[in-house]
Amino acid sequence: MQLSIRHYKHQHSSRPVVLEIEAKSHHCPLIVMKRYLRVHGSTSGPLFIFADHTPISASYFARQLAACLSHCGYDTTRYTGHSFRIGAATTAAERGFTDVQIQNMGRWKSTAFRRYIRIPMMHS
Repeated sequence: MQLSIRHYKHQHSSRPVVLEIEAKSHHCPLIVMKRYLRVHGSTSGPLFIFADHTPISASYFARQLAACLSHCGYDTTRYTGHSFRIGAATTAAERGFTDVQIQNMGRWKSTAFRRYIRIPMMHS
């Protein structure tokens, strides 16, 4: 699957960023995304939309994230929309992605991506 991101915060060019994503298991977010696209359609424009095709807002996303986390028993004050960037950067670093690959994945133009990587300290 290709995900084309045409508009994003800190955009430096008019060219979209294209991410190649591969499904790995039935718990894979890609499989869930494919189901979502079957229901909502895979047209150009905002990815997450309401039934009337208007895009969801950042505040709506934040409220829904908090509601889901609360339902699962998590402390909602510990998570924000940036938690996804932190998780993606950390997972990529743990899996041996290069700095350039992580920068491209997160659309970082500087070394700011390093602040998002959270590698736990090893205890002996």
